[in-house]
Amino acid sequence: MLFSLTLKHDKRIAFRYLRAEQAISETPVLLFHASPTSSESQLPLMFELARAGLHSVAFDTPGYGDSSGFTDQPTRFAPYLRRFDEALQQLNIQRCALFGIATGAQLALEFCKSYPAYAHTVMLDAACHFDDAQRDHLLEQYFPSLAPTLSGEHLNITWRICRRLFSSFPWFSEHSEDQLALSPPPLHVIHQFALAYWRAGSRYDYAYRLAFANEHAGQYHALPCPVYLVRRADSIVARHTDALLKHSLPAQVRTFDAPLGAATRATAIARHFAIEIASRVRAEQKDALSLERATDLPELKPLDLDLKEDGSHLLAFLQNTKARYESLHGPVSDALELDAFARKALGLLR
Repeated sequence: MLFSLTLKHDKRIAFRYLRAEQAISETPVLLFHASPTSSESQLPLMFELARAGLHSVAFDTPGYGDSSGFTDQPTRFAPYLRRFDEALQQLNIQRCALFGIATGAQLALEFCKSYPAYAHTVMLDAACHFDDAQRDHLLEQYFPSLAPTLSGEHLNITWRICRRLFSSFPWFSEHSEDQLALSPPPLHVIHQFALAYWRAGSRYDYAYRLAFANEHAGQYHALPCPVYLVRRADSIVARHTDALLKHSLPAQVRTFDAPLGAATRATAIARHFAIEIASRVRAEQKDALSLERATDLPELKPLDLDLKEDGSHLLAFLQNTKARYESLHGPVSDALELDAFARKALGLLR
């Protein structure tokens, strides 16, 4: 189910692919995930799409999951979009529907505008509108450095971010209007987010920053197909999605009112795509997706840790790994080297 393709300049792009047993169309749904997670986060929706008779493909965005990143921080989405285009060509996909959430929503939006021949229909979850002041405020504080340290302070910062992600938006805000009336997630969910940050490393913010900079009503122009904006009360950015919907948007932009609850929402989204794709049979892809140039990629299985509410289990793992490293190689002075050793030992790196 997890595969990889080799692109130009020996860059890897990883993706998950799930075929429907009784497909209503060969047109797949292409899914773009939020930062700093990976395509693994899209598995629940992929299973619902399969039940609805639709194939799906979910890429690991370059720099996240198992996809090669960029040495220098891109200033535009174009380098990301080129890699998606090259991957789709290798997979023999000519037409697809698009779904994106958060960072993935902005990637899907820009992909459909830059490569309109692929676009069938698009759905964007957690799309927002920020004015200039809001955007500057976010970009100034939302992305603290998570560069590795020998002390493990980067893990303490990571845990603090992940604990606050579901209690306020932005996570660093103490203002009453930014607090979220959402139930806190289970500890294991916070831990999974922390692992995603740690796995993405010090460049975790590359696509993330571009997405925030792109969250503006003015981006919804020259759309090649219908674009549905998901509106849901349990989104951490619900009021900013509402701000987007209050703008005068093109007629091709429509609202999709999603039910509460992740499982119910995934089912509703899958049914929506089934209806949309079935209604456009003349424009669908005729040939099946090809895995001829793809290679299987074994799933990484991170170690189970004894989770602590304060996140100290991550710091303890790093310190235990440091002791193991020094018993093998002597004193460690390079934080990057120790961090890579620890991430591999935990099962976050290949």
